[in-house]
Amino acid sequence: MRTCFRLLGMIVLGAIPALAQMPMRPGGPDQPLPFLFYEAVNLVARDTAKSRIDIHYRIDRDFFIAQKNTETTSGPLFRRLGEIAIELADSTGTVSARELDRLEIGADSPDRIPEQKEWYQGVFSFEVAPGPYTVIIEITDMQSKRNVIDRRRPIRALPFGERALQLSTPLFVAPAGDLRTTSELLPVNYGGDLLFSQPAGLYLEFVPPVTADSTVRVRATISTLEPGAAKDGVSPPDSFITIPVRKTFDIVPHIINGSPVYALTDSVPRNVAAFVLPLSAEQMLLRTFQISMSFTSGSRTFESKKDFRMVWPDMPFSLRDVDYALDALRYIATDRELDSLKSGSFESRRNNLEGFWKARDKTPATAYNELMTQYYRRVDHAVRTFGTLRQPDGYRSDRGRVYILYGPPTRTDRTLDPKSGFEEAWFYDRLNRKFIFRDEAKNGNYVLVSTTSS
Repeated sequence: MRTCFRLLGMIVLGAIPALAQMPMRPGGPDQPLPFLFYEAVNLVARDTAKSRIDIHYRIDRDFFIAQKNTETTSGPLFRRLGEIAIELADSTGTVSARELDRLEIGADSPDRIPEQKEWYQGVFSFEVAPGPYTVIIEITDMQSKRNVIDRRRPIRALPFGERALQLSTPLFVAPAGDLRTTSELLPVNYGGDLLFSQPAGLYLEFVPPVTADSTVRVRATISTLEPGAAKDGVSPPDSFITIPVRKTFDIVPHIINGSPVYALTDSVPRNVAAFVLPLSAEQMLLRTFQISMSFTSGSRTFESKKDFRMVWPDMPFSLRDVDYALDALRYIATDRELDSLKSGSFESRRNNLEGFWKARDKTPATAYNELMTQYYRRVDHAVRTFGTLRQPDGYRSDRGRVYILYGPPTRTDRTLDPKSGFEEAWFYDRLNRKFIFRDEAKNGNYVLVSTTSS
C-alpha cells in the first residue's frame, strides 16, 4: 500500500476542502452543480437622492442548449441562444427597473466536456429611490424555451449620506489591492460567496463624513458557522488594521474577456470613500463563515456583518459525499485506517478525511490540495468510464484501481476476439510497466491478469 501511494506521489498532483453535506453520488444526474450564481449589491449612487443597486450574475453555459447553426456557413458550427432579464420590484410589487441581456455563444460541439465548466457572466446597474426591493431574475433558453424564474432575493437600497452614515453591501473582489493605485476591480461573482482556494478582498464604500481620514482602522473577525468545524484557515486576525481610502471616484461596470469588471474613474466622481479589506481566502476551508467588521473613519464608527460560503463548483463529484470519498481511499489506506476514518459522526468523518489529506499536502499554506484533487479527478474518471451493470462503481474495478493509482496510460492496445474474449493492454512508459486486462465473458468486466515490464 505504501508503494502504491509513492507511485501516485510521483505525479505532481493536492487545502483540504471541507466537503459539502449534500448526499450526492458521483455522476448522479438528480443533483447537478448549481447553474446560477447572482447577487445584488447596494452602492452609493451619483444622484444623492437615489441609491445604486448592481446585480452580478454567472450562469453555466450548458443551461443554454447548443443547436446547429443554420444561419451561416462561416461561423461556429453550433450556437447557444438565451435571454437574462432582471427586474427590481418595490414593496408594492411595482417594477421600478428592468434590464435585458440577449446572448449568443458559438460552440464547436454540442457536447459538454467533463470537468470543464464555462460561465456566461454579466452585470446590471440601477439607480432607484431608497427602499426595499425584490430581485427577479428570469433566464430563458431560446432553443428549448426552457425558462427559470427566481424572485426570492431581497435587497434594501439605503439612503446614503453623511448624516445617514450607511455602509455599502460588502462586495468580494479578486484579488485584494490598494484602491489608490489600481484602475480596475474584478468582482468574484459567485453569488456573494467566495471561490475556494482563490485570493480575494472585500470592497466597501460609504459617504465620508466631514471628519473622515485618508485611512480607516478596521477590526474584522471571521468565524465558522458550522458545528464541529476546525478553527484554522480563518483570517484576517481579530485585531485593528489600517487601510488606505480612495475618495471621490466612480466605479463603472464593463464586461472584459467575458467577466464583469469595474473601471475606477475620476471623470464623473461620486462623493464616496472606499477601501478594500484584504482576506487570506486561499486558506479557508469549504465552510460557511461570518465576517464581522467594525471600522473607524474620523470620529465615526461603522459596523457590518456578512455571511458567506466557500464554494467549489468544479469540485470532483466523488468528493461530494464524505462516505463515498472515504471508501475511494481503499487503494492508498490500510483496512485499519479506513475503519478508523469511517467512524463517528458526519463532522468526525469529514474531519478525518480532511486530516488524511492534510498530512499529505505539499502546499499547506493554502486550503487547496493538488494531490487530493488529482486523486478524486481520477476516481471520477473511473466511475464514468469503467462502470458496468454488474459493477456500477467503476472505481472498484481493476481498471479503475490502476487508473487511480497511475493515471492515464501512455497508450493502450485492445484486442476483440469473439472466441477468447476481449483484452486491453495499458502501457506506462515512464514506469516501464504494462498491465493486461481481460474480459472473457465479454460483458465489460475487465480483470487484471498480468503486470509486466514493458
